[in-house]
Amino acid sequence: MLTAEAQERLIRVGPGTPMGELMRRYWIPVRPLSQLKEEEVMPIRILGEDLVLFITKKGELGLVGERCPHRAVLMKFGIPDEDGLRCCYHGWEFAPDGQCIDTPLESPTNKLKDQVKITAYPVREMGGLIWAYMGPQPVPLLAPWDLFVMPNAIRQIGISVLECNWLQCHENTGDPAHSVYLHGYMFKHMLEKNGDLEERTKDRQISTLHSRIDMGRGIESLYAHETQYGMEKGINYSKAMGADKDRQSRHSTVIFPFYTQTGGPGQVRQEFQIRVPIDDVSTITLPTAAIQPQQQSLPRCKTQFPTTTFRYLMKTANRCGISFSLKTPMPGSPRVRYTTGRRSNWAAPTCLSCSCAASLRSKCVLWRTEVTPKMSSESQAPCLT
Repeated sequence: MLTAEAQERLIRVGPGTPMGELMRRYWIPVRPLSQLKEEEVMPIRILGEDLVLFITKKGELGLVGERCPHRAVLMKFGIPDEDGLRCCYHGWEFAPDGQCIDTPLESPTNKLKDQVKITAYPVREMGGLIWAYMGPQPVPLLAPWDLFVMPNAIRQIGISVLECNWLQCHENTGDPAHSVYLHGYMFKHMLEKNGDLEERTKDRQISTLHSRIDMGRGIESLYAHETQYGMEKGINYSKAMGADKDRQSRHSTVIFPFYTQTGGPGQVRQEFQIRVPIDDVSTITLPTAAIQPQQQSLPRCKTQFPTTTFRYLMKTANRCGISFSLKTPMPGSPRVRYTTGRRSNWAAPTCLSCSCAASLRSKCVLWRTEVTPKMSSESQAPCLT
């Protein structure tokens, strides 16, 4: 058991406290990016500091102090602009790095803005979360944890606020045995109460209820192994005590300062349970899960290709001296529309003269535009870019 003094040292996370200063040396997830995109400007409280998170019209992220240094107006009422966040009172604009870049009601020759700066912290996006670094320079690398950067993954982010300090909820991460009753028998009781037990548990490949309850059979002891970044924990099972065999079952890995990884590398589903201190008495949890479906083979489909109309377009193009091909569009590539009877189709054109991806929109009569390009007298058409 920790002494009261030791607990106080661990749970105080404000500026200048030992634990607060330690946590500020790490990149901290503060909110889902999707939430900020919906709200554009939002007040947040992290490690005992009241801040304002915003996204500019250009898509750049910023995290600044809660009040404008001009008249102390709350920046949560700010107006997002192209290059920063404007105070709603006099329009002073602050860039994501905190520098004042515009004082619109002052004289154009006034250099006041060059002397004004607001508290600001670096922010980045990774895995659908916005991460902030609130510590001293130099800014460390944002560690690319596999769950946040793995390709071809389906991710989901939860968010909730717990009215307790971060250590109260995080210490539960050292208990691998609670699944038996909390996620097993308690879940079974609720399903029975609602009349959903049979329907929700008939497919044992999807339902985890039975496997959770089975975790309680043959437990001999719990273990926790110290690792370089935290600890790994699990359960030792004994055949003599009712388990199927003598074995060790890993439950999860605890990563300092406030992460717990369930699942693991190579598994279809894994999750990071993240518990970030809001202040000394409340915590925001951001459980992030990723599913990486296993594919035995790549799916395929038959491509529908225009016939009569396309042959007419090709003949017309050849007479005009234009050479082109139609390729399946990739994300971000230019797309143009060609018409086949009653249906419209999209394709990414390629100029065969120089093999560049040239957008033919507004440049060629074949693409339903008002501009007719000048054709070269040579047999091969010039690049249309």
